[in-house]
Amino acid sequence: MRASVLAAAAAALAFVGVANAEQWTDPAGRFTFEAPNGWSVNQPPAAADNLTFVIAGTASNECQILAVTSPASAAASPESIRRQTADSARFTNDLWTRALSQFPDLSGDGVQITSTSVDETGFWPIQRAEAQAGGQPVHAAILGRPGVEVFVACLTYGGTPSTDLYNQVIRSIGHANDATWQTEPESAAATP
Repeated sequence: MRASVLAAAAAALAFVGVANAEQWTDPAGRFTFEAPNGWSVNQPPAAADNLTFVIAGTASNECQILAVTSPASAAASPESIRRQTADSARFTNDLWTRALSQFPDLSGDGVQITSTSVDETGFWPIQRAEAQAGGQPVHAAILGRPGVEVFVACLTYGGTPSTDLYNQVIRSIGHANDATWQTEPESAAATP
């Protein structure tokens, strides 16, 4: 069933000229990402106005992305969001389990977290987790920005997990305001 849904999405997207596009921007403005060549992008109807749900991938490999508006962090400074996102102590196994259980394909599968880490190679820290759900590996991430939280679950439905592609997708996730937000902490650091 997954293959037929993705095939239909790919056909529809090819018709409008989006299937081969690398950059995808959420119409609600919550996030952007780069889809690898050959991946289709499908945006099922959202269950609520404050979230965007996207499935990007092929019949064998996909990343599901869920972006949720966060009014509590909307007024926070970019530096504060960076510190909070880098703080691994805040991202407990219980939080990861609840976060991954939000995804329809994982909600009934008894998510088990096998490892967690933080990727601070870019300006914005990325919380990472490796998990198991229904006997399959899940490569997951949580990213924060002022006013939005982004959750990612990458899954393999056939063959070897495409971990490099999953990492590419996760690291490409951004926000239209990233350049502006990045200059705010740098300006604050330069001020005596």
